[in-house]
Parts: sequence; C-alpha cells; structure tokens
Amino acid sequence: MQQRSIRGKVVTAITLLLLISVAVSIVIAVTNQRNAILDTQKRNLITSNDILNSVIQNLMLSGEAPLAVNTMDDLTSESRVLSSSNCSAATELLHSPTIPL
Repeated sequence: MQQRSIRGKVVTAITLLLLISVAVSIVIAVTNQRNAILDTQKRNLITSNDILNSVIQNLMLSGEAPLAVNTMDDLTSESRVLSSSNCSAATELLHSPTIPL
C-alpha cells in the first residue's frame, strides 16, 4: 500500500509538471503570435500612411487641390482607414490658404 501511494504521488507530480509546462508554452506562443501580428499591423499602417502622404502631396503639387480635399473628405467618412481626428486635421490643413511644405 505504501508503494501505491508513492507511485500515485509521482504520477500526479509528473502530470502536474507536464500540464504546467504546456500552459507556459501556450502562453509564450500566444504572446509571440500577438506581438508578431501587432508588428505586422504597425508596418502596414506605416506603409499606408506613407502612401497616403505621397498621394496627397502629389495631388497638391500637381494643382489638384479640390481633388485632394475630396479625397480627405472621403477618408474622413471611412473611419476604418483613418481616425476622424487625423482626417479632420488634414482636411483643415488642406482648406487653409497656405500650405506649409
């Protein structure tokens, strides 16, 4: 009987150790995956921002200010693309008489 009790304790200890190891592995994997997704999303947003800045700059330099204003107004209505505060600030800048370059 003494042997069963010790054997049961050893099996229980090994099982708990394995469960804890799996739990820690899952937490590490989820954290790494989350960080990778956030980094990718950040790079995508930076790229989109650079493209948008280039488009607006090219529109303004080519004398297409009304088209640039319409583009910013359209982007303001699409809250998925940019936050409305950033769009409204950019739209106000485009509506100003002089645009600093």
